[in-house]
Amino acid sequence: MKKNLIGLETLNTRYAQEWDLLRINPETTALEARSLGYLAENEVAIRLSLGNGPISPASAGFRVNFEPESLLSEKTIKYMAGFLTLIVAILGTAVRWKLLTIKGTRQREIRLHAASR
Repeated sequence: MKKNLIGLETLNTRYAQEWDLLRINPETTALEARSLGYLAENEVAIRLSLGNGPISPASAGFRVNFEPESLLSEKTIKYMAGFLTLIVAILGTAVRWKLLTIKGTRQREIRLHAASR
């Protein structure tokens, strides 16, 4: 019974400290409110399921910077862009050459047709 009494006194002390912090410290109040699902007027909630454990915010207002991992390095992307540019230039030159060849053949046919009249 004395162990239960000591345990209850410890719990009472801890809860009294939490209660005092909730009444006095606005950051603690905001943090507890967020953990219960409440938001301020200018806040937006984004819920992410990251695991099985309970989610409680680490603080009441620090900025988290996110830098996504790239699948390809910047150097690889530059090489790919250069390679694709080279392919497009070669194809463009080939198409232009073919169009000029067709145009030249047509002009010869027109001249031959006009000369034969």
